Amino acid sequence: MECRSCMKEVPEESRYCMYCGTLLETSDTADAEEVFVSFEDRIPCSDGNCIGTIENGKCTVCGKPEGEEAS
Repeated sequence: MECRSCMKEVPEESRYCMYCGTLLETSDTADAEEVFVSFEDRIPCSDGNCIGTIENGKCTVCGKPEGEEAS
């Protein structure tokens, strides 16, 4: 998928562009409901700069798979 703001290629699963931070409009983000997860149970994204958490094996912000090392 291409970010409509900076025109860079981002993973299909991303909710936000990892380069410029723009919210990516997809069918998942348009219908998404916020689900409360206790702070103690959150798994932070392995990317050193991302603020997302791991849910269902992928980061909720950048889409990086769980356990993938930062590049």
